[in-house]
Amino acid sequence: MEIETIEAKTIKGLCLKTSNKKESNAETGQIPGLWQLFNNNVDLDGGNSVYGVYYDYEPDATGDFNVLAGTDQLDITSVLKLETIDIKAGKYAVFYAKGEMPQTVIDTWGEVWKYFSQDNAEHKRTYATDFEHYVNNSELKIYIAIE
Repeated sequence: MEIETIEAKTIKGLCLKTSNKKESNAETGQIPGLWQLFNNNVDLDGGNSVYGVYYDYEPDATGDFNVLAGTDQLDITSVLKLETIDIKAGKYAVFYAKGEMPQTVIDTWGEVWKYFSQDNAEHKRTYATDFEHYVNNSELKIYIAIE
């Protein structure tokens, strides 16, 4: 894990409201379907960055939150209605991983939860905006907003 201070970013894509409780059950999980819908209906030019953004936590990771599958390419075309979210500027804990998707995403989120569940964790989550940045088909960075 590294600490980075980032500038604000605007991301455009498809959004849904869910919870970790729903996502822990294959029958009620919605995030895989969101990504499939995004990949099948949004035309991206080659080389554009892809993001998964988590925001509007009610009040934290134990309640509902919004997820947006999107890109920083703001002129993308889609037959579906796209939402826009601003990733807040600030300090983030960054977890880097490389491997087979989607298992690498799942494993890396496990590392995030393990780190922030420690009583003696050096950093504290703000539950503002967190996001996954897909560097390529086998690498990602998960950015967690911290105080």
